Amino acid sequence: MITVADIRQTMDAAFPPALAEEWDRVGLICGDPSANVSRVAVALEATDAVVDHAIDQRAVMLLVLPPRV
Repeated sequence: MITVADIRQTMDAAFPPALAEEWDRVGLICGDPSANVSRVAVALEATDAVVDHAIDQRAVMLLVLPPRV
């Protein structure tokens, strides 16, 4: 089973935290790194509507990606 830590490691490789701006919130904001993840919701911004949709879809994790420039 894939864990939160596995996904975080993949994201850190794709988007190195060292390259983030000081105002960026990178990494795991909340949750248990050892938790199993069976369904992920992906968004560009964590608005209330996005979070509600992720909950409705029974997502175990909400992954908010930075837009590519």
